Amino acid sequence: MQTVNVLNITKTESSKQMPVKCSKCKTKIQVGKEYSDHSKILYEDCYVDVRMPRVRKTYWQYLGSIKAEYLRSGKKD
Repeated sequence: MQTVNVLNITKTESSKQMPVKCSKCKTKIQVGKEYSDHSKILYEDCYVDVRMPRVRKTYWQYLGSIKAEYLRSGKKD
């Protein structure tokens, strides 16, 4: 098995032509299209989700930021 590392992306190239399954979503992956994160073999979409998780504000964080913006503008009722 040969590993190629390009810009912190580890892409595994196996010499065998056996399809593998993603450790997260269990999708069959073509040879040469799999990515590895530590000891897991991942599909491209799962790899992106693991390396760059989505960040979302909660309702209270969103409400607090709107209130702070309103108070900074100096508007009064």
